[in-house]
Amino acid sequence: MRQLDASLDVVALRATMHEVIDAPSATLLLFVAEPGMTESKYEGASSLVWRDAGVLLGMFALAAEALSMNFSPLGVTGEPWASRLVPGAPLVGVGAAFVGARA
Repeated sequence: MRQLDASLDVVALRATMHEVIDAPSATLLLFVAEPGMTESKYEGASSLVWRDAGVLLGMFALAAEALSMNFSPLGVTGEPWASRLVPGAPLVGVGAAFVGARA
């Protein structure tokens, strides 16, 4: 199995996201896409990637509500952190959110 050496600074990532919403006990979700894969199959791929990301955020929000959990989309893409998750992989961030139990 190949060892991944990601240059992702998780502490800095969480600190930056907590500047948007301070939710220290929440789980941070990063939504990540590989646009090249979508571009190889579809015209207008960029629009499709962003619409898919929006649908995913909406579905997570619905699921969280059904489970009586908090869900807060952060209004950021998750860059530059998402592109550092897998070295050499053409990934980009397309959203971020906090999810957690209600107090």
